[in-house]
Amino acid sequence: AAAAAAAAGADADRSGGSDGTGDDGVGDPSVDPVSPEGRVAMAAFADARPRLADRLAGCGSGRQLIDQGHAGDVTLAAELDASTVVPALAGPELVDRA
Repeated sequence: AAAAAAAAGADADRSGGSDGTGDDGVGDPSVDPVSPEGRVAMAAFADARPRLADRLAGCGSGRQLIDQGHAGDVTLAAELDASTVVPALAGPELVDRA
């Protein structure tokens, strides 16, 4: 989920986001604030969400964690909005969501 959120904000320059001029297109309905890559990530997450735990357990990294005895980590990763202490990516830094 975090990856999808990060991808949704990626490549703001190519999607009409901030280009350093101060005109970021906020409020302009002709400017799409989500990059094409972000749209793909959002669609992939929407597809996986109903079976997120199964999808994570079935991917290469999930299988590797399970094989190494970390199945609980995979289960935990599939929990959405379960904690307010999970940091959020704000630019290059991780910050407290609260």
